[in-house]
Amino acid sequence: MEMKLKSTTIICSFLIVLLLGNVLPSAAQCGNLQILINCDDAYRGAPPSQACCSALRSLLPCFCYYARNPQYSQVMYGPIGQRISKGCRIPYPRC
Repeated sequence: MEMKLKSTTIICSFLIVLLLGNVLPSAAQCGNLQILINCDDAYRGAPPSQACCSALRSLLPCFCYYARNPQYSQVMYGPIGQRISKGCRIPYPRC
C-alpha cells in the first residue's frame, strides 16, 4: 500500500506539470491525487489505460502547481512522465 501511494504521488506530480496551462488553482483544488491510482500500471511500464489518461486530464488545471514542486517535476519531466504523457496524448504545459 505504501508503495502504491508513493508511485501515485510521483505520477500525480508528473501529470500536474504536464497538463496545466496558465491557470493556477489552489492547493485544496489540487490535493486529490488518489485518482491517479489508475496510473499505477503505467508508472510500472504498461501503456497508460483510458482511466489513467482521464485521471490525468482531470488534473490539467493543476499541472503548473505541481510543476513547481521539485519532487513532482522530476517525475513529470523524466522518462516515465514523458512516456505516459505521450501515451495519453497530453501536451506539456507552458507555465
